[in-house]
Amino acid sequence: MQKIPAKLRLLVVGFVVAVAAIAVATLGAGAANANSSWSGSVNSGYVNPYVINASAGQTLTTDLTSSQGEARFTIVSPTGVVLCKDAKWSRIKLPQVSGGYTINVYTHSPVARYTLTANLS
Repeated sequence: MQKIPAKLRLLVVGFVVAVAAIAVATLGAGAANANSSWSGSVNSGYVNPYVINASAGQTLTTDLTSSQGEARFTIVSPTGVVLCKDAKWSRIKLPQVSGGYTINVYTHSPVARYTLTANLS
């Protein structure tokens, strides 16, 4: 995979979210319920998507810690609405939409190593 030029990142992120949602629904990889934690690394220009299944009205608390570089995340609803962007921590009452909420982890550093925790209440 080649590095994505800055001008195309936003378009590609939207496409990656759509493809990731299909892959998660098909393969079950990266999908979770209730309380989940993932560790990984991401290179600049790439996105690591994670999907957490939630019900409308639940509260999603998300925490991202980096051991190398500076990782950030964006949360996207099942309908494609961006609920949070460029964050390291968030607590969001989910809108009246149940389904898979995508947490996209990315970095502007050359590489970032991170742990992502998502809790539903």
